[in-house]
Amino acid sequence: MNETPRPGVFLDRDGVLIENVSTYVRRWDEVEIYPYSVESLRRLKEAGLPVFVITNQSIVGRGGIDFATIDSLHQKIMEAVDPHHAVVKSYLCPHAPEENCDCRKPQPGSLFRAAKEFNIDLDRSFMVGDAVSDVLAARAAGVKPLIVKSGRGLAQIQKMELGLAEVTENLETAVSLILAQLPHLKNGLDELA
Repeated sequence: MNETPRPGVFLDRDGVLIENVSTYVRRWDEVEIYPYSVESLRRLKEAGLPVFVITNQSIVGRGGIDFATIDSLHQKIMEAVDPHHAVVKSYLCPHAPEENCDCRKPQPGSLFRAAKEFNIDLDRSFMVGDAVSDVLAARAAGVKPLIVKSGRGLAQIQKMELGLAEVTENLETAVSLILAQLPHLKNGLDELA
C-alpha cells in the first residue's frame, strides 16, 4: 500500500507555542502558553495537516536537568497546548551543541526522521520557528521556513540573511499563511480523511 507523501508542519516549541525563557523552561510555573497556540494547532488539524514539534533542549546535555524531568515537563506542555491532538509526534533533542548530533537544529535529522516515519513530503512542508537554527534546519531538509517575531524571533531576524525565510508575527499569522497555500498542497491530503 503506497500512499502519496503528504505535507506537514514542523514547529519549534519555545518562542512559537510557549514563551521562550533565556535560562530554559525547567518547571511548569515558568511555562507561558501563547494565547493563540491552542487555536492555531486546532486549525492545522482541521485542515488535515500533520504537525510535529521539533525542540532543542540542550539544558539536558549541559547537565542542568535530567532527561526524565524535561521529557515529563514537555509532555505536560503538550497536553496543555494541544487538547485537540494536532501534534502527531514531538522530537526533543537533549544534546549539547558540542555533541554534534544530527537531531539538534540547525541539523535536519529530526525533520528527516518525521518524514520517514510518517510519509511526509518535505518539499511541500513548513517549519515555523523563532531562531536562525530553525530556518537552517528547514532549508537543509527542503522545507519552507517561516520565522516568527515572537520569542527570540525579532533578535534572530536581525542576524539572518535577507530572504532566508518568510517573516511573520507569530504562530497565528504563520498558520494563516500556511492555510492560504493549502490548495497548492492539497495533493495527498485526501488520504488523511
